[in-house]
Amino acid sequence: MATLHVTTQSKTLDNSVVENTLFPTAEQISLPANEVVIGTALRIVMRGFYSTTLIPPTLRIRVKIGASTILDSGAQTCPIANAASHVFGVDVLLVFSSVGASGKAAPEGWVILFDDSGLAQKSFELVATATQTVDTTVDGLIQVTAQWGTANAANSITMFTSVVELL
Repeated sequence: MATLHVTTQSKTLDNSVVENTLFPTAEQISLPANEVVIGTALRIVMRGFYSTTLIPPTLRIRVKIGASTILDSGAQTCPIANAASHVFGVDVLLVFSSVGASGKAAPEGWVILFDDSGLAQKSFELVATATQTVDTTVDGLIQVTAQWGTANAANSITMFTSVVELL
């Protein structure tokens, strides 16, 4: 249907345990009101790099539309210590089964964190155990957020590229 967003700048989150969006502030993305119909899919693809401390920290990734958390990885331990600019990826797909103020979407997603060798990479699910309610009658701010378990300048995640589209 339409590309809603292609990243034009990167964003880094580091040295904090506060949940924050990985999209740059100047590039807020919304699911437009009344744009989806039954069977529409929202796809989010994000790539970047991460670094960690000597003791691997936890990282939590969430996907939100408006005030609702649609997917949540829970706190996941990073695969290696002292990671330095290793690639990460996020892939999300939501398919709308109904629309309106109580619209429903079936979300699925994953996150992958790579290491140098490819031997210690870690992938984990973005979990939703049921369809999620999404009000499709109003603009809904789309966010992919990250939250470190330990504040340290070495714990850093940078979103470098992303695409958000309706299919």
